[in-house]
Amino acid sequence: MRVQPDGKVVFNFGKYIGQEVKTVLTKDRNYYNWIMEKEFSSQVKQIVKQMMKDVH
Repeated sequence: MRVQPDGKVVFNFGKYIGQEVKTVLTKDRNYYNWIMEKEFSSQVKQIVKQMMKDVH
């Protein structure tokens, strides 16, 4: 993931590359599960987990 100049966090991998994390998690909650099940770093998982809390 990367932070854009406007402060939005976007994916820099997968089928949602370039799209805002919060928007993707709102539309495709299964993507969260996919990230958590794969071998992503604990940092990536923690960021996604926190953003998922913000989506609810």
